[in-house]
Amino acid sequence: MVVTGSKPKKFLYSWRKRVDPRKPKVPQPDVLVVWVPELADKEALLASEPDKYFTEPHYDGYKAVLARIEAFNRAELEELIIDAWRLAGGLGDV
Repeated sequence: MVVTGSKPKKFLYSWRKRVDPRKPKVPQPDVLVVWVPELADKEALLASEPDKYFTEPHYDGYKAVLARIEAFNRAELEELIIDAWRLAGGLGDV
């Protein structure tokens, strides 16, 4: 979490999948929910790298993508995390 002002902001977290409609969502530790700057960025990622990024109806209209961790190498994952952190208001060098 990043604290901006007095409110903490999540910049990424583990996706929770609805496996059974009558039960709580189940954490999927191999998939991250990652915020992006604009909906156009979301659409570009989904179109250009469908093996890495996907979405579900719950995130329609939201500036967030679902990212399959296993599809990224270490440098790509690091960049993804840092970009999301900065977007949430993270300051300074990493």
